[in-house]
Amino acid sequence: MNVKQIISKYNIPKSTVAQLADVKPYDFSLYLRDRSLVTAVKADRIEQAITDIRYVLDTYDQARAEINGPSLSLNLRDTDALKKLIDFCKSHSETLTLPAMALTEESAANLFSFLGKS
Repeated sequence: MNVKQIISKYNIPKSTVAQLADVKPYDFSLYLRDRSLVTAVKADRIEQAITDIRYVLDTYDQARAEINGPSLSLNLRDTDALKKLIDFCKSHSETLTLPAMALTEESAANLFSFLGKS
């Protein structure tokens, strides 16, 4: 799946990707038009931001399914909270491994607890 497809599938605001990638919205627009229009460093940061957001969303969906948790939507415009959630998922990557995620109820509950939901 390419970046445009991921943004569309997950309804990720373009401004969020730009902020997480630490690039100007204009640079992100250029990237979407043609990756070669931005520096390799900017392209890599954009791709990492997309990867991180997708990981969080997939992890969240898997955790919710594992414990039959409530269907909650994440505010993808709140970049500060999203950064914290990305850091949380990365720091717990051993227990939040996709795609063959074997979440324990405890690790899934930890994710929901982190989100402020029980």
